[in-house]
Amino acid sequence: MSDDYTTLLGALKTWLSHHGRGVTLVHGFDLFPFEGPLPGEVPTEPSLETAAPGSVEVSQEPAATRKPPPRGDDEPPTDNDPPPYNYDEPQGFEDEVDFGFTTDPAQSREPEPARPDLAHLDMTNITMEDLRSFWKECLGCKLGSTRKNMVFGEGAVPARIFFIGEGPGAQEDEQGRPFVGKAGQLLDRMIEAMGLTRDQIYIGNIVKCRPPGNRDPETDEMLSCMPVLERQIELVRPEVIVSLGRISAQVLLSTTRSLSKLRGSWHTYGTIPLLATYHPAYLLRNPAAKKAAWEDLQMVMKQLNLAGNT
Repeated sequence: MSDDYTTLLGALKTWLSHHGRGVTLVHGFDLFPFEGPLPGEVPTEPSLETAAPGSVEVSQEPAATRKPPPRGDDEPPTDNDPPPYNYDEPQGFEDEVDFGFTTDPAQSREPEPARPDLAHLDMTNITMEDLRSFWKECLGCKLGSTRKNMVFGEGAVPARIFFIGEGPGAQEDEQGRPFVGKAGQLLDRMIEAMGLTRDQIYIGNIVKCRPPGNRDPETDEMLSCMPVLERQIELVRPEVIVSLGRISAQVLLSTTRSLSKLRGSWHTYGTIPLLATYHPAYLLRNPAAKKAAWEDLQMVMKQLNLAGNT
């Protein structure tokens, strides 16, 4: 079988699986600790695992005209969205920024707000709260003008695990805390299944302000937030980083590989072991992926000698 044919066949299988045909269901595995509806949540669709044959309606609408289901406010883009930014694209740096100074008083204007400069920040005795205060007024990218609250991150410092998502959703923007919507409730259950509590780990995101409409963060927005994320990692000193979702994994690993190819094996961020897994919001839309996510978390538990709470 030629490589071209193998590639075409793989692409065809992927297309069919995304459009409701050609899906192979996995039967017979035990329920995992964070399976089932969230508190107060009533299932609105039949389970594909238990539905009688013919009882699940398959849309006959042409795939090209079907619209994807709406996302919740705290749900990031899915793996089916357009590919992320080009990492090889040249980026602007501080010495290329136009701060608006001019020798002509008639044309003078105020300089654009900039992000805080962390380059000369003494990290020897700084605390996470010091860093939060230093960064809270950041207007280094366009997200600063549309946010309600900066979502800095929270948890134990230091911590054995640092969970890093993509960016805040609507509820996070409203409260100024990471992972507080339905995806956050599921993440709490995942953490508890590992035998830990939320106050024993640290949770943050690649970007600290919500992208409007929960769109993908753009390149300049992520570059603006990376210096503070790097300082957070220095302070948390995690034994393991768990990246949640495609964008978090691609940014931290500087790759364009898909999440399905990145998860299930260990990587490193600097010298820190990193494991990529699905974002909890993706798991809410695709419950069958919870089994794979639990396998990923079990790898972390083995790495850290955690007994779990199953």
